[in-house]
Formats: sequence, structure tokens, C-alpha cells
Amino acid sequence: MASEPASRPTHFRFVVLLLLACAATSAYMTRGLSAANTTIAREFQISDLAMGGVLAAFNLGYFCFQVPGGLVASRFGVRGALALMAFLWSACTLVGSLATTPDGLSNARVFLGIAQAGMVPCFAKVISDWFPVGRRGLTSAVITAAMQLGSIAASGLTATLLEPLGWRGTLQSYACVGVAWSVAFWLLFRDRPVDHFAVNEAERRLIEAGRVEPAATTDPDDRPAVWPVVVRMLTSVTMWAFCAQAFFRAYAYELFSTWFPALLEKGYGASPEEAGRLATIPTTAILVGSLAAGVIVDRIFRLTNSVFWSRSGSAIVGMTIAGLSFLAALGVRDPTLLVIIISVGTLFSALGNPATWATAMDLGGRYTAVVVGVMNMVGTLGAYFCPKHVGALFDHITKQGDDQWHLVLWLFAAVNLATAVLWVFVNPGKRSPLAEESR
Repeated sequence: MASEPASRPTHFRFVVLLLLACAATSAYMTRGLSAANTTIAREFQISDLAMGGVLAAFNLGYFCFQVPGGLVASRFGVRGALALMAFLWSACTLVGSLATTPDGLSNARVFLGIAQAGMVPCFAKVISDWFPVGRRGLTSAVITAAMQLGSIAASGLTATLLEPLGWRGTLQSYACVGVAWSVAFWLLFRDRPVDHFAVNEAERRLIEAGRVEPAATTDPDDRPAVWPVVVRMLTSVTMWAFCAQAFFRAYAYELFSTWFPALLEKGYGASPEEAGRLATIPTTAILVGSLAAGVIVDRIFRLTNSVFWSRSGSAIVGMTIAGLSFLAALGVRDPTLLVIIISVGTLFSALGNPATWATAMDLGGRYTAVVVGVMNMVGTLGAYFCPKHVGALFDHITKQGDDQWHLVLWLFAAVNLATAVLWVFVNPGKRSPLAEESR
């Protein structure tokens, strides 16, 4: 392989990207219960408020192990850690499918969240180590799009499979996918490009082009101490704003993973099947928008040479339009028209997805997995509170007996606009204590 021309790099990094994309799709298929939540609630005979607790349980476990997941990836490497996580989250999905009580399902979903908590930090670490700086926006967008594909499957495919398989059989089939992926990842992946037989010297040079942080290492003694990094984050205004936007952005997104089909059923008269199909449109818009956003974020960076305008500028525009779309949907009664208007907003909100990933890498350097872990931990708080708040709001509206479903739209308009404001205070180009330590 050393005799190959320098102008002809191999392309194994794209196989790595495909592996990550498949993991993201598999994980989001196992965590999404949006299309099945009314079915599960009827089987267990629980209220919307109680079902909100079941839906939120995943994020409780997900929150608690974000930073530990980042620490494991930074300290011991991604190959073994991510393969083990996939096996464990598949096992938790199987256990959840066998639950006979709401508490049993909640407990299984807490452990599902624990098993998946290190996934995103691992993804960010792999992208940082396997892709050049100028392609981080696009590669991050592919992962985000794969997550949306999993969410789409969790709505549309689950709605289709509910009748022949039931919600239990559907989850069991998703668990099988995760087990198969964990085996494939262990066999095909290596933590460093230099250690992989399918990567030639030209591809290694391409990956390292423009890099300022140290390359990945497989020696645990050479890896940095990470707990001091968490402490240094507390001194950075950019890190506070970055984590706060993650809270609101995750809160906004979680509507589509949990209560959106039920909103269409209860508030706008859609049937369960119609609601399941319509609920795939906003997440499909996020998928399409994420792929386009990856190109846009990288293009803005090349044109302006400014990480602020590439990352923060893109997110500000996208989240503002997302907030305005919920305001534009006020007064709409037709569920299809409502979904179309909101989907325009989710299409633009996708600008925040690659911007967030790229910003974490800009700020984190060799500590990328830790930065993503902290950011995602805070974001998980938003994802945890969203289904509980919305479930309580549903319960309130139902008890009042008034047509107040517009309150849900007002809530998510405010959340999206707050996210846009917070991005104003995120400066990915500022030399933070983390960046200085990384160099």
C-alpha cells in the first residue's frame, strides 16, 4: 500500500462513517416510543401524565452517564466501548419488550438510556480522529441524518408493525439489529486510522490535514486526565451558552420523539395511523435539512474562514425559523397543514445539528468526547423534562375540557427562539481553556 500514489488515498473513512450511521439509526429505533405510546398507555391503563413519566425514563439514565461515557471513550478507546454499548442497549430493549407493568418498562428504559449515554461522545471522538477538519460539518450531518432515519422508523415503521407484531415484537426486532451491528463494528473498526490495514498513507495525510489537536492515541498512559477539563469548562461563557442551547434544542426535538403523534390525535382529530404517518414528516425534514446543513456549514467556513458564522450563525438562523413556524401554525385546525408548517421549521432547525457537533470539536480538541458528554448531558435534561411537561400539559388541557392545544405550540415557539438567542453567546473560535490545553 505504501507504493500507491499520494494523490490516490483509500476511502475507509467512509466505511467508518457508514458504521456510525447504522449505529445511530439502530439506537434511535430502540428509544422511540412515540407511535406506540397511546397503545402502551391503553394496555397498562395509565394516564397521559403517567405515560409521560415512562417516556422520560430513558433520559434519566441517559443523563446520568453522559460524562462517564465520554470519559470511557477518551481513556480506553471507542472500539470496545461502543461495541459493548450497542450490545447492552439491545439487551435493554429486549427486557423492556417483556415488561408487564409500567414500572417494569420505565426501569428498562432507564437502563437503555445508560447503555446509550456514551454513544454520541463516541461518535464525536471517531469523527474527530477519522475525518479532516474541513469535513466535520458534513460528516456530523450524516450522523444526525441517520439519527433522524431512526426516529422516522420509530414513528412510521413502528406504526406499520404495531398490528402484525405489537409493540413488544417490534422492539424485539429492533434489538436484533443492534446485536448484529455491535459484532460488525468490533470486527471492522480501529481507534486510529494508522492502525487500520485498509487505510493507506495518503488517506492518513488527508485525515490529518489542517488538524491542530493531537492525533488519537491508543496508549492509556498518553491520554489526558479529563476530570480537570470538566472543572475548566465552568469558567467559559461559551461553554455555558453552548450547554444551555443543547438543553432547549433537545427539549424542542423531544416533542417529535414522544408526544407529537398524540398531539395530532387528541388536538387535531387524526386517527392513530394517520398521526403516525404525519409524525414522520417533521423528522424527515430534519433528516433532509441535516444533510443540506452539513454542506452549508462547511461551505460558510470555507467562504468566511469564520467558525462563528459557520457554526453559530447557521444555528441562529435555523432555530429562529423553527420558532416562527410554531407561531405560524397557531389557529390551524387541519392536522396535515399543521404538520407541513411545522416541518418547514424543523427543516431549518437542522442547521443547528452539524453546527453543534462541529462546535464541540472546535472547543474540545483532544477532549472532544468529554465536551460532547457534558453538552449532551445538559441536553438530556431538556429531553427528560419535555415529555413530563407536555404530558402534564396534555392532562391539564383534557381536564379543562377546553380547546387549548395552542398552548403546546406557544411552548415550543418559545423554546426554539430561546435556543437561537443562546447561540449568540457561543463563540467556537475563542481560545478556551480547553483549546489551549489541547494544543
